[in-house]
Amino acid sequence: MTTRDRRMLAGAYWPVVAFAAALLTARTARSRRHRQEAADK
Repeated sequence: MTTRDRRMLAGAYWPVVAFAAALLTARTARSRRHRQEAADK
């Protein structure tokens, strides 16, 4: 595998990785907020 191939692969996968990370953080934040609201009631 050449450096160019690796760079192309990284360029193709970065958006997917970033999107997955954003989705994960959003989900954990939402569940945490949900738990706090349940505790307040």
